[in-house]
Amino acid sequence: MKFYFPTLALTGTLIFALGSSAQAQSLQGQDVRVDYLFDNQSTVYQTLGTQTVTASGVTYNSFGQTDYLVTPAQIKITDVFGSDILFTPATFNGISATESGSTPSMITGVSIDAATNLTGFDTSRISFNSTQVFINLQSLTTTPETTVLLNLQFGRTPTTPEPGSMALLVGMGISGAGFLVRRKQSRKSA
Repeated sequence: MKFYFPTLALTGTLIFALGSSAQAQSLQGQDVRVDYLFDNQSTVYQTLGTQTVTASGVTYNSFGQTDYLVTPAQIKITDVFGSDILFTPATFNGISATESGSTPSMITGVSIDAATNLTGFDTSRISFNSTQVFINLQSLTTTPETTVLLNLQFGRTPTTPEPGSMALLVGMGISGAGFLVRRKQSRKSA
């Protein structure tokens, strides 16, 4: 009887290890779509495109005036127009960055980097969910020297083991049970 407990403990450990693999911890290799939203958070004014994020990042542009650089762990906004840009007042005037890959990275936080120097930009202008970040610039004015830099944090979610892994675990359980039966029968014979 003392031989079957370690077999069950080992099987339980393998199930936990195979069932808790982590998802990507950055946007690198993920498809990200950026939309310009105006005059509310659910109205797409302009689709800026979908790109696969590389190690150095990918850049989107709205109206030839503002660049949005999405890197594996940051979103950077810069004024490339050469003069001041006023983001007109509205319920929402800004962008959404949406992760659209098949295995999302699970965004768990967005913070403002110390390099941000846009007057009036604070955490009230950022909202997010597990696959999307919204940045509201309404009523703010950028200059050629303006930078908005956001740091993204990511989390994990448990995944279901692949069918092949499950077959391996079931096979281990069956062979462990066979070992127990044989072990008990050999004890009775003795």
